Amino acid sequence: MAKNWNITIKFLFFLGGSNEDETSMDKLFQEGSQHRDLVIDDFHETYLNLTLKSCRMLKWVNLRYPSVPLLAKLDDDVYINWDLIFGFLRNKDAPNLIAGSPFSSAYPVADPTSKFYTPPIVWETGTGYPTYACGVFYILGKRVRQELYKGALSTRLFHMEDMFLTGIVRERFLPDVGIQEIKEYISTLHLEGNPWSILYSGWGPCQFYEGVAVAHSLSVKRLQCFFRIGYFCKNGFVHAVKILCPKE
Repeated sequence: MAKNWNITIKFLFFLGGSNEDETSMDKLFQEGSQHRDLVIDDFHETYLNLTLKSCRMLKWVNLRYPSVPLLAKLDDDVYINWDLIFGFLRNKDAPNLIAGSPFSSAYPVADPTSKFYTPPIVWETGTGYPTYACGVFYILGKRVRQELYKGALSTRLFHMEDMFLTGIVRERFLPDVGIQEIKEYISTLHLEGNPWSILYSGWGPCQFYEGVAVAHSLSVKRLQCFFRIGYFCKNGFVHAVKILCPKE
């Protein structure tokens, strides 16, 4: 880290293993033994099981790391600028924190071909969702994650994990806890064109590094590009940045 935040991060990959063949499982166990960063649980790794996956993740963290003050949940195609995140977290009420990109005034998707489709029997068409945190990246405080897990056990499951946990369950069991917005949070749906600059209104790469905390829906090449940008900008090699990220 560029700054001495005196914070320790433990990165873990949480995944289901029930639908993997024996060869794939052997590879996963080998990788887990080498890096000690895999948690493999007994469920099928499918999109419609994301709510189950997130609930199992909360259960595991609450049991194994009950005293850890914050849990950050993120997808594997997400870039995080941890310096900006740590700056955001200063002076926050950590135990009661939910932070991310809040969605408000969202409604069920009525298109059956969409992966976000919600049948009317599950949620009445035209009835809005409660405000919830976008599931690609959100942060939960210790008390919040414990209460969300307990509340989830007595709440009918909903297939969108972010809306279920930080919307439905939060509104029911933690009505006093809002969702704090991380403003430097962008989607690559807006990032067309040059793969290193990405830039709204002509930003240079180091302006991007200093101004974007979270970016999602990234390819592996673009993730690598963003981390190289961060390394070179933090270490003063600004002029080298432009050659680090060739077009995909």
